[in-house]
Amino acid sequence: GCAATRAVRDRGVSPPALPDTPRNPKPKKVELRAAVYGGPAKRGGAAALSRINRTPLRCALSCLSLSLSPFSSEFFLSQKSARHPRTMSESAVQFPLRRVLLSDDVDPRCVAILADAGIDAQLKVGLAPDALIAELTSGGYEGLVVRSATKVTRQVLEAATALRVVGRAGTGVDNIDLNAASERGVLVLNAPGGNTVSAAEHACTLLLGLTRRVHLADASMRAGRWDRKKFLGTELHGKTLAVVGLGRIGREVANRMRAFGMRTIGYDPMVTPEQAKEFGVEWMELDKLWPEADAVTLHVPLLPHTENLVNARVLASCRRGVFIINAARGGLVQEGDLLAALESGQCGGAGLDVFAVEPPQDARLLQHERVLTTPHLGASTIEAQSRVAVEIAEQFVRLARGEGVHGAVNGEGLAANPETAAWQLLARRLAQLAAAGVAAGLAGPNGDRLRLRLRAPAALARLARPLQAAAAAGALATRGESRGLVGAVAAANKQGIDVDFEVAEAEVVKKGAAAPTTLEIDCPDRRPGWSVGGVGSGPALTRCCGRELSQPLVLDGTVALLQAGAAQLPPVQRLLAAARSADGSCVVCRLDGPAAVEGSQLCVTFS
Repeated sequence: GCAATRAVRDRGVSPPALPDTPRNPKPKKVELRAAVYGGPAKRGGAAALSRINRTPLRCALSCLSLSLSPFSSEFFLSQKSARHPRTMSESAVQFPLRRVLLSDDVDPRCVAILADAGIDAQLKVGLAPDALIAELTSGGYEGLVVRSATKVTRQVLEAATALRVVGRAGTGVDNIDLNAASERGVLVLNAPGGNTVSAAEHACTLLLGLTRRVHLADASMRAGRWDRKKFLGTELHGKTLAVVGLGRIGREVANRMRAFGMRTIGYDPMVTPEQAKEFGVEWMELDKLWPEADAVTLHVPLLPHTENLVNARVLASCRRGVFIINAARGGLVQEGDLLAALESGQCGGAGLDVFAVEPPQDARLLQHERVLTTPHLGASTIEAQSRVAVEIAEQFVRLARGEGVHGAVNGEGLAANPETAAWQLLARRLAQLAAAGVAAGLAGPNGDRLRLRLRAPAALARLARPLQAAAAAGALATRGESRGLVGAVAAANKQGIDVDFEVAEAEVVKKGAAAPTTLEIDCPDRRPGWSVGGVGSGPALTRCCGRELSQPLVLDGTVALLQAGAAQLPPVQRLLAAARSADGSCVVCRLDGPAAVEGSQLCVTFS
């Protein structure tokens, strides 16, 4: 007679009855598995209530309260109606962007796109660090858009407590403290495709101008001289160009310079030799690359391990007269070592658009006749500035709408599509269950650290980082920390929670049957057998105590785990569904919302 029973009856579906319970079930080690399971007609009905009430179960109910972060998806079947599930990208990626500060000059289209989406966008350029902090804190901005001039430091991030997203209208993010942003759960975005062509063209321009000594000839002409014999250049045809960094820009440079007849070799730790070959680059390790290069062009970010990448040792290992092009990031080249190599002739010339300190302070490098310099103009074209402004604004709008984004620099945990979102939701809830069981003592004595092992088939290996982030956020929720996926792994590590990932062995299935895609989380440092796992696309328990349940049980409302014990199951109100293992060693029931049950010890509540 309850609403849930009527809902099932109206659909013409009779929920499977619970099997009979053995009189003396043997105690089993607790193993709790969950599955993604969809379809309102298959979620089980409350008709199981009468079956439970007339089954002579002896049980002990374990209960622990647990809340989902507001950034997790909700898959909930109410008593009155079934709601369509939202994707993880709608809830894990959605940010409340009501006000956005633009602190550097950007194309006016950026402001227009934000305003059209109902976002209050304020353009205030040239703010000193203290003024920037004051503006962010007093204005309550959730978003910040910068180019390269504004430095988003740890101090800025810690002071701007309302800040949720920082957008870089460009590619490089070395002016943003990524570690501090991740620790505070602040998402950092960039516009990776907007200035690709402009930056590539500028690097090629520096190389062409340098080898033909255009800058010196131009200065001579402006001085009223006609020195044809003085400016003897070098052909690029038949020479070898080493491209360090084979991302978007590096590939575009290689493609263009091959048109000049250059042999292109390159290195990138994220690109395989086979992939490099597909776009016409011969992949080499760095130590083998330097001696082969007539010219080197850099297209890597400035990181601790790339700082001073081109130094005295590297320059000495290159061919004599090598040309160095840096239109990527200042600090990649050790400027003192470069100057010495220019003086000795080991370096035939340098085309520099970026410097370790901008504006540069060492006039000797700027005024050297073998150096062609520009003031950080790589992305300074009308087209690039428009594209990056539009790209970053559109990503802000997508975030505000709960849609996926492509330029998340520190958001590896964010779902870009519904498939990933569904697995992340499962991973999050599995981690909550696993951590809750550990806290309740079901996995043995508690230790100083909690290690969760996430095991997935090869088909899900590509989702390792998103799944780890989701699992970390779920484990943190059991400790009262409501957090999104940005920086969740680092935050969990600080809380004594480690999330490992490994590819599980393929399961053996019957001929003609589809191989299940199962996600599992266990605690390898604790009692064997305590694990949670899942299959499909919308969370539901399918196994408990190492046994298949009589029917899948949706992980919504309150889920109670019962094991064979000394007390009979007390009357439970608002029971939506229940299932138990074939041998009767455990029973799992789902309630409509939190409910207190006499003698309960473990009860997981989803909200």
